[in-house]
Amino acid sequence: MTPEAPKPLLPQPFTFGGVAALAQLRIGRVFGYALAIAFTTAVVTVLIFARTIAPVIDEAISQLPDDAQIAHGRLAWPDLASQRLAGNRCFAVNVRIMGEPEGVPADFQMELRTDEFRFHSIAGYLPLAYPTGTISLSQAEMGPRWGAWKPVLLALSGLAMFIWLFLSWIFLATIYCGFVFSFVLFADRKLTLIGSWKLAFAALMPGAILMTVALLFYGFQMIGLLEIGMASVLHFVIPWFYLLFSPAKLPKSEIFQPFGPGSATKATADHPTPSLGRPKKADPNPFRN
Repeated sequence: MTPEAPKPLLPQPFTFGGVAALAQLRIGRVFGYALAIAFTTAVVTVLIFARTIAPVIDEAISQLPDDAQIAHGRLAWPDLASQRLAGNRCFAVNVRIMGEPEGVPADFQMELRTDEFRFHSIAGYLPLAYPTGTISLSQAEMGPRWGAWKPVLLALSGLAMFIWLFLSWIFLATIYCGFVFSFVLFADRKLTLIGSWKLAFAALMPGAILMTVALLFYGFQMIGLLEIGMASVLHFVIPWFYLLFSPAKLPKSEIFQPFGPGSATKATADHPTPSLGRPKKADPNPFRN
């Protein structure tokens, strides 16, 4: 009895061969891999929000004075001194009226100023004007509002990351598809135009996995913003290595190509050259076999 052949393992998008194998699967299965990676990244995004941002806002609200408010587009704060309401290495909430608030600067900061609200990051800041009405900033007012919106914002952060990843992968794979298809034609590899799109799509997954791991480490404050920047650059560079080297793991094309390797041998076999020697003499005996 002949033993059954072992079933092939599911391809993994970590090697050149794995990406090439993904390009030969049905498009639904390739999307399944992408959905799993995008979902994991979305979960990590929610985790970062829950660990580094939400607790800071919780603490900042607990430090709000009862008579703080925004009135007629300006901040009314009982103390003129700048202060840090809450913060960690990643995120902080400050009140800046006169002078710099105490504390180590965070990677991202929210600042309440006299006439505007600012989001700060390493890239600069985004100013936002206060509304013209009257809004109480007391703990009794802001606590219930933040408690109601916090789970919604957590869910929206994960959903936004999920949608952004999937749409950006589709867009980039469509751009890279033409390059991959031209490359496999010259390399004499067997892959259709749809297969080229799937290979380009799968080539984006290793970089996304690297970025997801980096974000997870950042959420646990194991690495800083510099390492996140390096991982961000790498996650754009890595797909090009897979785009260049994964086609070499594809099966060779069986279609004859005039300028492909071994074409002269194949052409000779398919169209043998007629012999130029002397023609054979006809046998005078018609009954001889």
